Amino acid sequence: MNTLYQSSSHNDGLSVLKRDPLIEILFCYYKCNTKFRMRCIVILKNINFDQDIIFRSLLCSLGSAITLSIFTLLFLVDLSYFSFLGVAIYSLIYFFIYLIIASPIQFKLNQKPKKFNIIYLIIYGLGSAIVTAIIAKFFGYENLFISSTFYTITILSALTFWLFDSVFLQSKTL
Repeated sequence: MNTLYQSSSHNDGLSVLKRDPLIEILFCYYKCNTKFRMRCIVILKNINFDQDIIFRSLLCSLGSAITLSIFTLLFLVDLSYFSFLGVAIYSLIYFFIYLIIASPIQFKLNQKPKKFNIIYLIIYGLGSAIVTAIIAKFFGYENLFISSTFYTITILSALTFWLFDSVFLQSKTL
């Protein structure tokens, strides 16, 4: 069994119980002890970020962003905004949201890859609902849960990301 996931205790009494390596890194940096910093270096060496996975994740985010921006401009916003510039602006916004919010979830789910898994769709849907609600509140929408636009954006963003994720990233050969 990997030592990162075994129960152990440190000199300060902090016990490590089945932590994720990235959470372990946060705990290591929280403690300003050289011993903990050295453990962080060991953990980082054990985490393998494959460049192919990162590239396919970027492709997934970009494809999802372009698809969602086209759906948004065609069906949810005035058609006069539908142009190359409109698609580019919406795609850029959606791309950064996918990159910041959905990609870490995607990396976590890719540890046990499954194509077209409904549980993954539900997880992406919950994340999408939370992000859409936060953005809607930021722009001053009061009753967003009675808005059909809220549900449409939530479902479309989760569905497009899930489809692109299943096609580009969730493969059994990884």
